[in-house]
Amino acid sequence: MSLIKKRQFLPELDFEYLTEEDIFKKRRTTDLDTFAQLFLLDDQNEETKTENKLQFKKQQKTEIEPESESGSNDECGTPWFTILDEDEEYSYQPPNLLPFPSLDQEGKITLCLDLDQTLISSSFTENKFYDFSIEINDQGKNCTVYVTKRPHLDEFLQECCQMFEVVIFTASLSHYANSILDHLDPKNEMISHRLFRGSCSNFKEGYLKDLSILGREIEKVAIVDDTPFSYSRHERNAIPAKPFFVHDNIPKFANWKNDCELIKILQILKKIQHGKNVPNVLDKVNKKYFGKKQLILQNL
Repeated sequence: MSLIKKRQFLPELDFEYLTEEDIFKKRRTTDLDTFAQLFLLDDQNEETKTENKLQFKKQQKTEIEPESESGSNDECGTPWFTILDEDEEYSYQPPNLLPFPSLDQEGKITLCLDLDQTLISSSFTENKFYDFSIEINDQGKNCTVYVTKRPHLDEFLQECCQMFEVVIFTASLSHYANSILDHLDPKNEMISHRLFRGSCSNFKEGYLKDLSILGREIEKVAIVDDTPFSYSRHERNAIPAKPFFVHDNIPKFANWKNDCELIKILQILKKIQHGKNVPNVLDKVNKKYFGKKQLILQNL
């Protein structure tokens, strides 16, 4: 059986803020209780931890069948747990968030788009500018959400789907986001994949979107988002978007009808669609359009 090299999950960030739900959401294990006991409980003494590791290793050797020569024992192409050498410890290996690209998307750059305040603005309060409304259940109550599309959104999505594998990557809940996306892409022709809050990592600063576990080469991934923390682990892959709100009574957002942010972003995306290394191209493009990227992040 081939071995997977150990790698830490989100090594640059503080692990203590990850909850069991964050780690195990959409993850498959052969023994969830044993895994949680082995890796997540901090109140174990060293003797207990060592004993748990030995029991876990013995159990895995008996439960996991050897990998065949043709491939791994996991339908996704990678064994979920691997048997390591006796002097090595087990490490967490997250699965890919996306399936393999379809034939028509193969070779394209993957473009992750945030939803709220990047593509749309929504509110529980009705206003005369909304484009459509959706009905959702919020904590047992039926609510109406009024959604306003960012100017030029339809043209933006139509052009993006021709150039990229488009992924909506939002920290919103799925029942809310799906209702909106069904309006934006009713024929399911422009958006290839949808990722929701369960695919994010929850920290005290907010929800982080880890592009390294999408299942795509990180050099061929770009993200457009209005929240800098969301892409803080991959800033060089990011195109910052100014937040979009619909408020006529707030001077800062009163001119929202003349918003041209998506047109500006589309100009940048056209620069990277054929690039082999998105971070390298964006380093040059961001300096041309925005100056130093750090300055634009501070001014959002």
